[in-house]
Amino acid sequence: MHTNLFFIVILNCFYFVFSSEIKTFVNISDGALIGSILETWTNKKILSFRGIPFAEPPIGELRFKAPVPVKPWQGIRNSTEDANVCSQISKAFGPRDENCLYLNVYSKNLDYKQPVIVFFHPGAFYSMTGASDWFGPDYLLDRDVVLVTVNYRLDALGFLSTGDKSAVGNYGLKDQVLALRWVQKNINHFGGDPNQVTIAGYSAGSRSVLLHMLSPMSRGLFQRVIAMSSGATNPWAVTKNPLERATKLSRLFNCTTENTKDMVECLRKIPADDITSKFREMRVFAGRPSVIFGPVIEPDLGDGEERFLTDHPIALFKRKEFYHVPVVTGITELEFIEWGTYVLNNETLKKRINDEFDIIAPAIFEYDDKSVDEAKKISNALRKFYFGSGEIDSNFKKELSDLFSDFSIIYSEYTTARLLAKYSDKPVYFYKLSYRGRYGYVTDPATNVTLGPAHHDDLIYLFYISRKFPRFNVDDPEAFMVNIETSFWSNFATKGDPTPDGCLFEWPPTTDYEPKYLYINNTLRMADGYPFPDRMHFWESLFPVV
Repeated sequence: MHTNLFFIVILNCFYFVFSSEIKTFVNISDGALIGSILETWTNKKILSFRGIPFAEPPIGELRFKAPVPVKPWQGIRNSTEDANVCSQISKAFGPRDENCLYLNVYSKNLDYKQPVIVFFHPGAFYSMTGASDWFGPDYLLDRDVVLVTVNYRLDALGFLSTGDKSAVGNYGLKDQVLALRWVQKNINHFGGDPNQVTIAGYSAGSRSVLLHMLSPMSRGLFQRVIAMSSGATNPWAVTKNPLERATKLSRLFNCTTENTKDMVECLRKIPADDITSKFREMRVFAGRPSVIFGPVIEPDLGDGEERFLTDHPIALFKRKEFYHVPVVTGITELEFIEWGTYVLNNETLKKRINDEFDIIAPAIFEYDDKSVDEAKKISNALRKFYFGSGEIDSNFKKELSDLFSDFSIIYSEYTTARLLAKYSDKPVYFYKLSYRGRYGYVTDPATNVTLGPAHHDDLIYLFYISRKFPRFNVDDPEAFMVNIETSFWSNFATKGDPTPDGCLFEWPPTTDYEPKYLYINNTLRMADGYPFPDRMHFWESLFPVV
């Protein structure tokens, strides 16, 4: 990320040549930045500042610790390219490095205050990035908003916890807090209003933004929340046995497990790529559970250190100990549609899920803390509800996908919305996306036809995902959905109500007494209740929340 003198001179020339038309140079509290010019899908100019550090590299003694604010730099920093992807097992998202705490800022005008959207990426807390080739500003920046995308630490490097002072956990979430504090301090230089910040997230990012509502560290750093395709209220929303998981990882490297201090010191010396390479060895069945190292409830050590999460989300919501702000939240209709095909097309996995359902289901669906008898009762109920009494075969691909979708996403979204509708002083807007475009994250391998709307598919209409999909044109059939989704986000970021100004359609909030949700397809309409009521009532019978 260092800039040589020649490049500084060239960038300065670029700035002075074009400064009369568009400014690509800013001075923030930490130093000077030179950015670049991009374009929206309708050819509006975007001022892009990528790879801005907001924390010191979390390496050496800073591994497994809260982030430290970045030190000011001298000279002009090149902010024309994305920074490193945080260390993770996947190679699909770009060059990986433990030195990864950077963010991107996109704005159309540096000189007047606009609402700010800070986006936290998905990836089950173990993968992905906020980089522009996965979350490009081309669609959202057609609206009058400033967009910030953020990298945060992942997997064990971001979430390992021993449950004591040796490693308290939640480093990735504390990275997000530091990024939000950076926004409060600096976003005015990019034309953003620090008093109009919406935090948005998808999947793990969605769970993150909901946890920010509950965290004393995040209080006052934002005014609105968009939480897409993940709640924070399941009994398994936080890691229940963090020391057990930290110990399992330590044994893979022959680190001592006699005491937590020595165990963590040993893990600090292991190369980052080696730690993330143990991803699959830490899982139980078909890559599940997806989150091994995730959010934890932090112990009160009495040392004055800030704690990100002080109790289980369910308890905090019920005690109204959360930041009351307007929320938009919801699901895609088919979420993990691919899971049934993935399992049933693999003879080994198919045999295991049939022969060992009682054994593997508690681990996959994370009720293995129950007694043996209670766990078996739950497993029997799950199998009977979704599959009846017969063999789980290719006839049950949809049901197997529904089971995993309900466990992973839909039930947590349902219970989150119900708790917020009951206990929050601010409006809650719920949606179900049923639109299926030409492109999607899950396709039929024989025909390449999109099978969604699946998990992540709604992001296609909010961000230009150049790694996977073409950029839409204004006359493409998907243009309708791009306009719908970006208008919802920008209006919500501006006024706390997602209904666009002057629109004949109105999106009212859901309430404890009148639950309702927006059905999003080629047409828009309100529906009573919540999606998939029979399935949700079944899960309530097993894991009551509200």
